[in-house]
Amino acid sequence: DPIEMRVVSVLDESTVEVKFRPHNDDDFQYYTIYREVDGVGFVPIYQSPYINDTTFLDTNVDPESSSQCYKVTVTNYCGTESSLALTGQHCTMDATTTILPSQILVRWTPYVGWNQVQQYEVYKVENYNEDQATFVTVLPGNAFQYAEPVENCFNDISYRIRAIGQDTDQVSWSDSTSAISEVTQSLNGTAVIRATVENNE
Repeated sequence: DPIEMRVVSVLDESTVEVKFRPHNDDDFQYYTIYREVDGVGFVPIYQSPYINDTTFLDTNVDPESSSQCYKVTVTNYCGTESSLALTGQHCTMDATTTILPSQILVRWTPYVGWNQVQQYEVYKVENYNEDQATFVTVLPGNAFQYAEPVENCFNDISYRIRAIGQDTDQVSWSDSTSAISEVTQSLNGTAVIRATVENNE
């Protein structure tokens, strides 16, 4: 039977946590973790011979550049692997910001993998420490953007999104995205990364 994925979540700028249910049969040799690579498909990145080893940290990834998708299979003692095609994928959320006149537009890709996302929560953050995140608002599971009013001169603001599923263990965090103020841009004299300006007046 295919392995049941539970959640994938961004822990920091280079780490994604992958969680799945343990195999329910003693005929077990190892798990294989797959990550999707653009233009290639799902490629194996890790194997574990421990049946209760159901949490994997992918530390060789860039979740701030795009959504990251994963699958997990199980191989038995005869070398037969469960179907990769029949295994559901789970994908992280990728958040971005756009600076508009008098507001910051925060967008994110949907969490992929659960039967239903109950809600998305928007947080202001200083770093990837979830305990220091400041709650902003909650939105329904079919909403993928939030517009926050701001003054013309605002301090740099970073955001993360938290997705909530139907089960208590279905909680996933997005990457961090920053809205860089024009003051900071002029001081740094550098191009803005992961924020765009539309209709700037």
